Amino acid sequence: MATELGNAMNQGSMLGAVITVGALVATAGVAQGQWVATNLNVAGGTSRAQGADGSRQVGSVSGPERAAIWDGTAGSFVSVHPSGAGTSQLAGAGGGKQVGYATFSGQFQAGVWSGSAASFVSLHPSGALGSIANKTDGTQHVGSVTVGSGSNRAALWAGNSSAFTDLQPVGASSSIAFGVRNGQQVGKVTFGIADDRAALWSGTAGSFVNLHPADGLRSEATGTSGTTQVGIVTTTTGVYAALWSGTAASCINLNPFGSTLGTARDVFGNYQVGSVSINGITRASFWEGSAESWVDLNQFLPAGTTFSEATGVSSDGVNIYITGYAFINGQSEAFLWSNPVPAPGAAGVLLGLAACVGGRRRRNG
Repeated sequence: MATELGNAMNQGSMLGAVITVGALVATAGVAQGQWVATNLNVAGGTSRAQGADGSRQVGSVSGPERAAIWDGTAGSFVSVHPSGAGTSQLAGAGGGKQVGYATFSGQFQAGVWSGSAASFVSLHPSGALGSIANKTDGTQHVGSVTVGSGSNRAALWAGNSSAFTDLQPVGASSSIAFGVRNGQQVGKVTFGIADDRAALWSGTAGSFVNLHPADGLRSEATGTSGTTQVGIVTTTTGVYAALWSGTAASCINLNPFGSTLGTARDVFGNYQVGSVSINGITRASFWEGSAESWVDLNQFLPAGTTFSEATGVSSDGVNIYITGYAFINGQSEAFLWSNPVPAPGAAGVLLGLAACVGGRRRRNG
């Protein structure tokens, strides 16, 4: 190795080319400098964006709280607040559907929308005290139903039917489902008073998989890609953004160096989003599968931002779209971050170039 390096150093310009190509290969993921932050806030109020479906964003605006849809700009805002509702909010979107809740006579009712206020369909089960839908992939919707005892039970709905599958496993005192994609559901299950465990299901209570890692005091899973899961783990030394691959043992800590407080909220393919706290500021965050891949999305926000969180991530194949919100001058404002999807095969092309340069160096040596 030392001899090869010594020979290479005699090829100064060629080594520079190899190093340059190597650096490009190492960073052939999403380009950090190309992120663009767009303020979605409607003038005169506050807002939060909670989920993404391709280039569409969902959430809520204030005055009173109303379910909201955007298509990339503040001017594209559409209220989908159902007729007769007191308040409403969209919490997730996928496959052309949106889910969340609306309140009627003070009761929270899970609902599904198809892009307009008139399309609202209540998913609220008969006899339940309350219900909320948190995420959808367009086919399945997940959330929770509050039953007579006052406890929440993780719920799975399909289509527009209020009939739901109770995902709570035997022995649990309560549960909530936070994410769904491609037939997989995630959330948390509580055993005892506050013994929260990150949960993974495949459509039934009996399919429950306990994702709680060995270092955790409490944990919850908040999103799934269908193969990987993200969430939050509380330990004796802090809280970290977590990434799983279907088992408790697969848990990865995504917190970057210097952070002891992190959350992961959503995942799409190999992209994860959430927030981390560094130097007392909570910063919207983006990852590509490791702590080392962390990108501080807060740096693309206006001056005066004191808090930001990324809540959802999606892609239309052209761009990556991240939803979230930030506190600017004390006011919550919905934001969208976007970045071009890396060109297919970019890393392969660069590796090929590196091989060509290396071959030329050997021939000249």
